[in-house]
Amino acid sequence: MELAEDGFAAALRLGAEAAAEPIDIEAGLPWRAFVTTYQGDVLHLVTVIHHMVADNGALRGAGV
Repeated sequence: MELAEDGFAAALRLGAEAAAEPIDIEAGLPWRAFVTTYQGDVLHLVTVIHHMVADNGALRGAGV
């Protein structure tokens, strides 16, 4: 994803927007990832992970 501006704050805003969208774990992967670029240079890897995948407490509650 090409950023209009350089910097961590721009990537953080995009990550927050991606995190605000629900992840349907029954319809697809339980995570999203994309790379941000600025003027063709790779800046950041942004990941959004559903809490059922990343939250150890949730895994214990599921009997795993």
